[in-house]
Amino acid sequence: MKIRTKLVLVFVITAFCYSAGALISIEIISKQFIDTVGIYSIQITKSTLKNIYDRIDLRSGQLILIANNIEVLRIIDESNSDFEKMENRDQHIEKTDSDWMSGKSSEAISNVLSSELSLHLKMDQSNIKYESNKLVFSEIYVTNQYGVVIGSTGRTTDYLQSDEEWYQNAIIEKDGLWIGKPEYDESSRSYSIDIVYRINDDDGKFLGVIKGVYDLGTILVQSRGSFPCSKMTSHTTTYRI
Repeated sequence: MKIRTKLVLVFVITAFCYSAGALISIEIISKQFIDTVGIYSIQITKSTLKNIYDRIDLRSGQLILIANNIEVLRIIDESNSDFEKMENRDQHIEKTDSDWMSGKSSEAISNVLSSELSLHLKMDQSNIKYESNKLVFSEIYVTNQYGVVIGSTGRTTDYLQSDEEWYQNAIIEKDGLWIGKPEYDESSRSYSIDIVYRINDDDGKFLGVIKGVYDLGTILVQSRGSFPCSKMTSHTTTYRI
């Protein structure tokens, strides 16, 4: 075999070995990259979920603070007392609920939407904002023990809420706190999570329920970045925790 032929053969073999080694290295690197990305994705998912859980926990605490405000408790207690003494209570609730859902105006509806409690809730709703001034709770409202709305940040879909699943779930929950699943809320017209809390007095007697519609958009935005603490101010100085 000629020297030239030998040199060409050595070159071809060397090139083949190099190419084969390169292919093997690329395959190993690709596998390592995929494994790394997979692990990173899992870590990101876990971190995002934790942030979401932390956000929901924070908002639940803020809603409970609103519910346990001394003035709020006083108003609910007075409403329960008024309804207890009311003649034709069932007829009043049925008529008001019918007018409420049909969009009609009435003195009873106007009294609810302009009540002292509604003003309190609107102030609290305004105080709990994301950094872009977007409302965290698109809707907050309170019912008395008869299940009717006595204070709200806006006109809900119904006046009588006691027949709702979330209402009944909150009542039977051991700690009185019920968190709904993400879904579209017709009343606030937003994708959201319901946070519902059963309100009791100091003796454990059932007074009513508070519901906050937590805007899902603010949760998703916050879960992708930092979590600035929302500024929570009170219209009164005393909270019962």
